[in-house]
Amino acid sequence: MARQQPQSDVEPADTGSVEPASANAELRVRERLQQTLNKDQVAQRAGPGGTKLVYFPIEKAVEVANEIIGYNGWSSTVVHMDKDYETFADNKWEISYTAQVRVTLPGGVYHEDIGCGKGVSRQRYDAIDTARKSASSDGLKRALRLFGNQLGNNLRG
Repeated sequence: MARQQPQSDVEPADTGSVEPASANAELRVRERLQQTLNKDQVAQRAGPGGTKLVYFPIEKAVEVANEIIGYNGWSSTVVHMDKDYETFADNKWEISYTAQVRVTLPGGVYHEDIGCGKGVSRQRYDAIDTARKSASSDGLKRALRLFGNQLGNNLRG
């Protein structure tokens, strides 16, 4: 049985970029982005002082962006990445990175935000890898949220 591809409101332009298929399609995307997230789209984890933190997992953020905008209707770029600190103590490396990530939609509209990530490992390269990936993912989620509630903008924290 053949799998159906998700419907998208974008179609490729002659230049190879994606453009909104119509004003109606753009309006539908905008309306969907403003809807509130469902409880099944968010996760919780332990926070400081016994609190619970609510967050939007990166997998869900990408899934929702692909569903609403179209898998070929947006792109992301790490614009800049810096190492914040690197320490070695108790036979462990602790390294932190900050990434500036840009998400671009059809027609060239984009948002940028900053993400932070930390890696802790006995192996320096593992700590670096974890920190860089975490910073990139955090920056991607934070940039996506600027497009609307369905991408996490209505989460606080």
